[in-house]
Amino acid sequence: MQAAMHVAQRHCSAELERYGQCVASNPTDWQHSCHNLKVQLAQCTSTHPAIRRIRLACSPEFSAFEACLEKHPGDVLHCQDFIQAFVSCAERVDVTSGTVLQGQS
Repeated sequence: MQAAMHVAQRHCSAELERYGQCVASNPTDWQHSCHNLKVQLAQCTSTHPAIRRIRLACSPEFSAFEACLEKHPGDVLHCQDFIQAFVSCAERVDVTSGTVLQGQS
């Protein structure tokens, strides 16, 4: 996950910053208000192989997190377990091969 975050910050810092500011500024309707910025960030990050491998390998965890956010749009903390599951998965992804390593966190 550290590698993916580094890649996102390095190659998509402007998109990441705009999206983060939008989410912080719109705590109750950020999903609607920030949708276009989310798409821009996703487009930027999806071009990097390491991030694509993490998104593919941890797709179930990320989908569960997004579903939680949709159910609880004003309460990101309610979805903390889901984001933790995604982060845990992402930290175990070998970004060179895209495989999830077992027994590591």
